[in-house]
Amino acid sequence: MSMHERVRVLMADVLEVPIESLSADVDRESLPEWDSLAHLRLMTALEEEFGVRPTMSDIGNVYSFDDVVMLAQRR
Repeated sequence: MSMHERVRVLMADVLEVPIESLSADVDRESLPEWDSLAHLRLMTALEEEFGVRPTMSDIGNVYSFDDVVMLAQRR
């Protein structure tokens, strides 16, 4: 499974949305389920799943699906 697919599966689970709703152009503004609490859960899930340790700057600068993929690849 590619990194993009792994992130899609993780995000769909954390955000409780259908995987089909997560495309490369999705961002926090276009997906109502991606609120501040869900964002923190997503950062925690990334740490658990991919072993990344997001900094406070990372947490504040992740706005899109592509940002999440880039963070996951930093492991």
